Amino acid sequence: MNTVEINKRPVIINGAKIVRIEIAILSFETFVQTAQETHALPGVTNGTKWKVMNNRLRMKRQLSAIDDKGGRHKFDDQAIMQLPIEYAKQINDKLNDQGEAEDGQVISSADADGISSPILFRLGTPFKMVSTQGEMEIEELEFLAKTYGDVEEVLAEGFEPAQALTLIRTVAKPICPDVSLLRIPASAVSQITLSDGIDIQEKVLPRFFE
Repeated sequence: MNTVEINKRPVIINGAKIVRIEIAILSFETFVQTAQETHALPGVTNGTKWKVMNNRLRMKRQLSAIDDKGGRHKFDDQAIMQLPIEYAKQINDKLNDQGEAEDGQVISSADADGISSPILFRLGTPFKMVSTQGEMEIEELEFLAKTYGDVEEVLAEGFEPAQALTLIRTVAKPICPDVSLLRIPASAVSQITLSDGIDIQEKVLPRFFE
């Protein structure tokens, strides 16, 4: 979580005096969803207009304004457009910040294709899951598709990041010693970092199409 302190010009949202803006770290799921929503906006195509609208949607999702009484407020279009430029510049500099995230790595053999043999991926940032055994930390994922039905939704996506996200949702299996799980719960998918998602897109997804 990054923050921007309001210490110069005032920021008022819903009549409340804002003292701090919190910037949530962007997950891979949010990255993909926001890009898809931007593509769906009327009159928005690739280029400057796309970048402007994508950035605005991300600010709505990633920003929380904290007022002087501890209340929390989300940003709408008007609040974003009225942000003093000194704060907006700090926010834009931190929107993509992934903290100390490490790169994820394929740890299976070079010929693992995810079909005849599983692709094993070690996450740069492990995520947490809760099962009947309690809370556990997942460090590795297995990707193995045996039938067309396993990858049908992946193939139907025309946007590469969305293909990677769908692959995570429908094919990836958490590697955990004490619990057998066939899929990653939705609550855990939302914890996949942008860095790990891009690594899966670049290092795992292409092997299914070679």
